[in-house]
Amino acid sequence: MRIRTMLKLAFPIALFILSGNFLTAAEKPNVIIVFADDMGIDSVQAYNPTFQAPTPHLDQLSRDAESFMDAHTPSSVCSPTRYALLTGRYPWRGVLKNGVLRPYESSAIEKERLTLPKILKGLGYDTACIGKWHLGWEWPFKSDEPQLRPKSDRATPEESLVDWQRAMQPGGIGGGPLGAGFDTYFGSGMPNFPPYTWHENDHILEIPTMFKPFRMPERNNDYTGAAGLMVPDWNFEKDLPVITRKSIAYIKEKAAEERPFFLYFSLTSPHSPIVPDAEFIGKGQVPDSVYADWIYQTDWVLGQVEQAIKDAGIRDNTILIFSTDNGTEISFAKKNWPDSAATFNYSVRGKKRELYEGGHRVPFMIRWPGLTKAGKRRSEVICVSDIMATLADYFSVEFPDNSAEDSVSFLPALRGESFERAPVVHCSIEGQLGIRKGDWKLIQMKKGFELYNLKADPKETENLYSSHPEIAEDMRNIVERYIKEGRSTAGAAQPIEENKILSVWLK
Repeated sequence: MRIRTMLKLAFPIALFILSGNFLTAAEKPNVIIVFADDMGIDSVQAYNPTFQAPTPHLDQLSRDAESFMDAHTPSSVCSPTRYALLTGRYPWRGVLKNGVLRPYESSAIEKERLTLPKILKGLGYDTACIGKWHLGWEWPFKSDEPQLRPKSDRATPEESLVDWQRAMQPGGIGGGPLGAGFDTYFGSGMPNFPPYTWHENDHILEIPTMFKPFRMPERNNDYTGAAGLMVPDWNFEKDLPVITRKSIAYIKEKAAEERPFFLYFSLTSPHSPIVPDAEFIGKGQVPDSVYADWIYQTDWVLGQVEQAIKDAGIRDNTILIFSTDNGTEISFAKKNWPDSAATFNYSVRGKKRELYEGGHRVPFMIRWPGLTKAGKRRSEVICVSDIMATLADYFSVEFPDNSAEDSVSFLPALRGESFERAPVVHCSIEGQLGIRKGDWKLIQMKKGFELYNLKADPKETENLYSSHPEIAEDMRNIVERYIKEGRSTAGAAQPIEENKILSVWLK
């Protein structure tokens, strides 16, 4: 007999764990999220016939899984989207009002905030984050001097303040993935920000002692990341292969245990630095384009995960999700790539950092055994922040009012039921907002508002703001309500922080 309970997460965590034990093993599928970095909807051959770089494993997953063809990120840049993925809350409600976290900044996820890994941990899951983090840590500093936010990628003044000996000790670095609810973590933190050294759980494995300049002459002055400290033998090309091996080993190890697991495998690709390993050079099939090779290697990583799932015999009890944190960084992609603008903007306008579709419309594939239909392409609008509510819905978890304020379950869609998401909000790197409601999209730009009908004009070429003021006004009212109520889902209004960037939406 299948027993389900409504779990109130305002309960102490111990009671929450006991409640989760009413679910049978079959009702606790493993969950793997493979989260690529800077990869828009048009970077998959299955979705874009003009895309030259082979993506065989993504193409295969699109045939095995369901694809949400109108999936979006809540931000067009990294840290904010990752915050929303793990918390179900729009990033501009917290510290991520614009931009991304810089090196050595504190954790963006509030200490007491409910997160996706905390939910699954409470249900008895082992939880692991492997790869890119980019949501901050509590670094040990030598004194009480305040952290200094770097003015550019070329300076990291905090490094002289870090107590590196303490950072090497277990527990030396607070916050981070473990503070957000993961049992374990392994990765470089951020592939293009210092310190360039391996992080494991709550400490670093080696003290960085060598200064890396912004441009490295020995690497043809190609961009390799912000200036700062790195370990002497740091190898940019080995970051992705190492975290891939770690993820495969984790899957193999946990598959042999009775306890279900959640793996958030956060790739460092195809974000910069563009550093395909030697075995992938030329595999992208675009002459002289290392970015094409980088895409090919990204696809290969997914293939490694798929093979690990198969070898472990857990395919029938594992939810696999592939998506990304924002659209393509075309400035890197177009180097030595013929007709790159047309290739990366096959179906959308814009790129990473922007409110146009190319900034936040991303591939989203989900294979959920017994629930999803192979090869189905869905037209419903969803947001990657909806993963949290969707899994909570499956487990009959009920959120307290101060959690997952902007996450909407798309489980009804997967079950074949009618589903239309409430209007979703996106933000640009500058913190400006856009809102999507049905076929319509309203975006805040420096020179005013722009309104588009995406059904009639998917590449956003005709601004209809002046000709449809009533539609624009309705959408502005929705955003104003979302801001003032501190949430976009049903529930009690939540406290709000002042955000001057959003004042244009308020009457």
